[in-house]
Amino acid sequence: DEPAADEKTADETPAEEIADEEESGSVTIRYEEGKDGKNIDIPKEDIYDNCLDDEEQKKVEEGENVVITIKTKETEASEDAAEKLEKSVEELEEEGKIVIVGKTPFVIDLTKQVGSNKPETIKKTNGKMGVSMQVPQDLAIDGAKYYLVSENGEIITAAATVVDGITKITFDTDDFALSERA
Repeated sequence: DEPAADEKTADETPAEEIADEEESGSVTIRYEEGKDGKNIDIPKEDIYDNCLDDEEQKKVEEGENVVITIKTKETEASEDAAEKLEKSVEELEEEGKIVIVGKTPFVIDLTKQVGSNKPETIKKTNGKMGVSMQVPQDLAIDGAKYYLVSENGEIITAAATVVDGITKITFDTDDFALSERA
């Protein structure tokens, strides 16, 4: 049984809907967190523009409903990804940066289901999306600069902000297999 768009389950934040009043279809966004899920947020406009192609956006305009699910979960780094992470850490240290590597790699899984079609995984979006997430307490360091390393070894710099004692990082990406680090 699918929960209604405004229901909240134990491991899911309320779904958000993007719909133009003149459109009969909608795009529902569901955030799910795994066991050690990250508090994550992606602007709905970024999701609509970058997760749906022109044909899918047209289907929404014609009345089709779309569900985008964003799930974070811990993962095991592949041997190749672990080597790329190690190399990236060495590069950052050579630049004089102090590096503390996050405990566990994680992935941000994006899936979309257009109408009654089978859900499909989104590995790469049509463009970069702004992603915001809470930094684990043990990695929250005042004034620190945060880096994420994608599975392909790309180093992404994340801007950090502290609001009400909670550190959040924001970064732009179109690659959704990221390893956490500080």
